[in-house]
Amino acid sequence: RAFTNGTQSHTFDYESRLNSIELNFLPRVPYAWKLFGGIRYLGLSEDFIDSTIDDKPLPNPADPPATPVIVNDTVISDLLKNRLIGFQIGGLRDHWQLDNRFSIETFINGGVYCNNFRGYDVTTNIATTIYGDDTSTPTVDKSTHVVSSSQNSSRTNVANIAFLGEAGVSGVSRINPCIALRSGYQVMALDGIGEGLTASLNPGLNPS
Repeated sequence: RAFTNGTQSHTFDYESRLNSIELNFLPRVPYAWKLFGGIRYLGLSEDFIDSTIDDKPLPNPADPPATPVIVNDTVISDLLKNRLIGFQIGGLRDHWQLDNRFSIETFINGGVYCNNFRGYDVTTNIATTIYGDDTSTPTVDKSTHVVSSSQNSSRTNVANIAFLGEAGVSGVSRINPCIALRSGYQVMALDGIGEGLTASLNPGLNPS
């Protein structure tokens, strides 16, 4: 999202990525509801970038050229990586058969994980030096922008306990014995992870 006050723009960019791999053991029992358990890896990354950019006014042509204008921009990046690995247990129901074609499936699970958290706080300062044109050389445009940057960064590594709970319900429409359409809703609750917005408002804060 971007904001501007006429001479300065303020931009917030957010990006998240979620990857999950799990291996579960499901017993073969003659019941609709079945319990399962297994191990799971979940990677959750969040990037929150706060950019403050000033307008770049070009000095009027002059002879000699006017004093260069220096404009300073700032980009603050909070980059978080949560890497969870642990055990989960849960239950599922194969399906509620509504008729020959339509059925409903549900599941719920929860687990305890070790979160190998890694966070990066990066501040980038960008200085733009703007030179105006020289009227003594009308056929040559000597206006230029010279950009330099510096960067300060810090890294946080911490391992802590995290909790994850998940539940979902899906509707299944069977077209033929080999093809079915599936649509549903899934919710996930996490505790003990680092969040991009929280890190931006509280730099250096560990996940909790």
